Amino acid sequence: MPGWGWALIIAAVVVVVALIAVGMASSMRKKRRSAALRDRFGDEYDRQVQESGRRRAESHLADVSERHEHLDLRTLNDASRARYLERWKALQEQFVDQPGHVLSYADTLVSELMRERGYPMDDFDEQADLIAIDHPDVVRHYRSAHETQERTRTGLVTTEEARVAMLQYRALFEELVDSAGAPSQQSASY
Repeated sequence: MPGWGWALIIAAVVVVVALIAVGMASSMRKKRRSAALRDRFGDEYDRQVQESGRRRAESHLADVSERHEHLDLRTLNDASRARYLERWKALQEQFVDQPGHVLSYADTLVSELMRERGYPMDDFDEQADLIAIDHPDVVRHYRSAHETQERTRTGLVTTEEARVAMLQYRALFEELVDSAGAPSQQSASY
């Protein structure tokens, strides 16, 4: 075989090996990205993947992470914290007499608290996505409580469902009002 034939074979082998290496590196990057998003978002990652598929979910969550980096999140001062805790206590005391109305007030109170902490309040889904970064363990409770609260308008919510929703709101409320629980400032690129 002429020398140029061997050179062509060697070049082809080098190209194939390079393509395999690039493919493996890309696969490793995707796995690291998936693992980082799963760690950061917890159950919310799984919910998003189940709803829209891995590729679309990861793209969305990476976008949420980017938007989150630009938020000006704040902890509460002692006066605000005390005010919110007092308002929550008053809500709980009214629950027995007016569970549906109290659930609506709880949704409003949590929204006000999130606004004061620096979360945008224009759209429920966006706010739930952004809250998931700092509070991945309770965002599913928030989504469920909000859905139940929305159903109170139809009058088809039982007292037990309202009670569960209040507990779910309380889980997020307690994390948000905790002045020691500063928002996480994990900086990772996705």
